Amino acid sequence: MVAPGSYTLRELLVPIFLDGKCVYDSPKVMDIQAYCRGELDTLWDESKRLINPHTVHVDLSNELWHIKNQLLDSYHRK
Repeated sequence: MVAPGSYTLRELLVPIFLDGKCVYDSPKVMDIQAYCRGELDTLWDESKRLINPHTVHVDLSNELWHIKNQLLDSYHRK
């Protein structure tokens, strides 16, 4: 379980076009590089090591698991 306050939430999807118009200004390559280097600093050392890296197991919540199975059941009944 992840402790509250130990993470940051960010929008992953950024609009590029709205109503047929480009609304996104692409950052400069050096700005992207600086952003990526900063993001590397947010990772735990255990996750960055190449030998015996720490693995994080991700699973579905009970609610999501039930929704998934309901969708699969409804699909197979057709």
